[in-house]
Amino acid sequence: MAEYRGYTVGSDGHFVRCEPIVCDTDEEAVERAKRMPDGRNIEVWCGDRMVAKVTAKGTGAVTHEIKDGCLKPKK
Repeated sequence: MAEYRGYTVGSDGHFVRCEPIVCDTDEEAVERAKRMPDGRNIEVWCGDRMVAKVTAKGTGAVTHEIKDGCLKPKK
């Protein structure tokens, strides 16, 4: 199990809240972040590595994806 953090991003771009996410994969962490209830953008981090940005309410596109074990910008 890896330890991730879901950081809620305020309208000024600063983190306003942090929620721990413990799961097995980056993909699972992103899916759980999409279900975070406060309706703001979320950044998912694992240590000092940003995994993904999830837009408000999980309705938008994730800006990065995992390919060949690496985080890459989504095309």
